[in-house]
Amino acid sequence: MSRLLIILPAAGLLWLGGMFLLGLLMPGALLATFGLGALLMVGAGVLLQRLLSPILKQNALLLERLHQTELSQVGRLALEKSELEAIINSMTEGLIIYDLDFKAVLTNPALRQLAQPATTGTRILLGNDLFRDRWANPEQIQVIEEETMKQPRRPRTDIAELIHPTQFLKRYSSPLTNGDGVQIGHVAIFHDITPEVEVDRLKSDFISNASHELRTPVTSLKVLIESLIDGAQEDPELRRTFLEDIYREANRLHQLVNDLLDLARMESGKAQLSIEKHDVCRVIKEAVNTVAPQAKKKEIAIELKIPKNPTEGKADKDRLRQVLVNLLANAVKFTERGGKISIDLSQEKTFMRFVIADTGIGIPAKDLPHIFDRFFRVTRGRSRLQGGSGLGLTIVKQTIDAHQGEIGIESTEGEGTTITFTIPQ
Repeated sequence: MSRLLIILPAAGLLWLGGMFLLGLLMPGALLATFGLGALLMVGAGVLLQRLLSPILKQNALLLERLHQTELSQVGRLALEKSELEAIINSMTEGLIIYDLDFKAVLTNPALRQLAQPATTGTRILLGNDLFRDRWANPEQIQVIEEETMKQPRRPRTDIAELIHPTQFLKRYSSPLTNGDGVQIGHVAIFHDITPEVEVDRLKSDFISNASHELRTPVTSLKVLIESLIDGAQEDPELRRTFLEDIYREANRLHQLVNDLLDLARMESGKAQLSIEKHDVCRVIKEAVNTVAPQAKKKEIAIELKIPKNPTEGKADKDRLRQVLVNLLANAVKFTERGGKISIDLSQEKTFMRFVIADTGIGIPAKDLPHIFDRFFRVTRGRSRLQGGSGLGLTIVKQTIDAHQGEIGIESTEGEGTTITFTIPQ
């Protein structure tokens, strides 16, 4: 075919040259010869068209396919780019990509929000200064980057602390490679582990406080028993005093263990409430009778502001009594001799409201937000001397929460404390 494409044009040129010479030598024969040549040229053109037409069609088809392939590849690349951007932007973990010189080239919105929580979405934060002024230990980050530069293909995991506000991040980093396995940079993902760190801290504090609280009565028991062994038992009056102290410390230890078990059950969700209708007034009177001996010793009057007739309410009877006993016992404990305590019950359409007020020593305003925390003491010495476990109000809060109720506290130093809680009906 390629030879034919070369021969036909050459033959045409030879024919034209011959016609020119023939016209010079024999003018009469030129017309006839030209007509014959024209017919030959037309025939050659038709033949050439028939020969080239399939080739041209095939080439046009190949060009169209090539064009469509290019468009498809461009579309696929655009789709892949769009999907990749959507994935990166929707990640809840912070992501940052560095080049080989450890210069940041890409960050996702989650990282920018994590690094600068107050930043609006219109402000672009890029580069290695994302966490500026927030690293608690900037030297640690510098060491991490230097070690990554020394061993660029080694993945690593680090935990870093931020300030303003305090946060803890787990940082995962690994080399970034292309399709051929050649490293082109580094990628790092930041995961906020502040809640986990806070839970671990609370667990550690709880274990430390529980151990301290358990150690105090155990130490007292040990000292008292050693004193009896060393000869105190020979004196009947002294022996009785020591035995009363041992009994008091044993009760304190028993109360602490029970409180710990109750709190553990509630926080684990294993404490099942038996919510039924009960005469709430009767439950209040039972709680008052429980603390009455301690109140009588301190000449503290307890005033009941409850309906005279039985008042039915839905609650777990035993848990409600425990709440009332804890609150009344605290009121007696921190109300001075000759003081007054009142308990008020009112029934609304959708809930019952309980109000317990005392004329005690009160609580400083700065301590009110922490009053329901485990082992929290306004003054550590005063509760410990009076046998408190530091868990009573925590158990009260957990019990009210389990009833889907609410509890609040108001207090003024030197004037008294008022605790109000509600239980839905």
